[in-house]
Amino acid sequence: YRDLIEVSQPQMEAIHNLVRDSGFIVNLVSPEGTILAHCGDPEVIRTGASINYRPGANWHEDQVGTNGISLALDSMNPVQVVGPEHYCCSHHGWTCSAAPILSAEGKLLGVLNMSGSAYRKHVHTLGMVAAAARAIENQYKLLTKSNELEIVNRKLSAIIENTSDGLLVCNAKGTISYINDKLSENLNLDPEKTVGE
Repeated sequence: YRDLIEVSQPQMEAIHNLVRDSGFIVNLVSPEGTILAHCGDPEVIRTGASINYRPGANWHEDQVGTNGISLALDSMNPVQVVGPEHYCCSHHGWTCSAAPILSAEGKLLGVLNMSGSAYRKHVHTLGMVAAAARAIENQYKLLTKSNELEIVNRKLSAIIENTSDGLLVCNAKGTISYINDKLSENLNLDPEKTVGE
């Protein structure tokens, strides 16, 4: 989940900065329900750890009963759970606003969740979390496309470098933008000096 975590971290920090010192934790959860990363007010992080609400813990419904994370995982829709709507009594003091993060193909990548005191629940929290989840989806799509292009470029470079012909690429103005090793060798050219001529 490295790519998902890296893409999500800035959004998690951004929404936490909006509610800093208000008693909330923002976390990223895998499709299996495992908390992958979190940020939030230190005191709330300590309180959450007392109910195993920390990275590495599994918050799927079959592990801890109904909660915002499990409902978002199962329904693949944004959801807010407040107080006694949680199955476990130890979670009744919490509110959770969770939104799924989906791939371009609609596959569940994970869930973004914000939790805090049930007394501080607000309907806008769910909208904020859902908007951040959409931003993560867009960033993840860009990262996926970038990775795909990098793979294609490597394949093309390997083909070009392994051809027996010398190749030279020029732009529309006639400026050299690339020469392969075979052409460099055949014409005794230094690629660093030739590109841009």
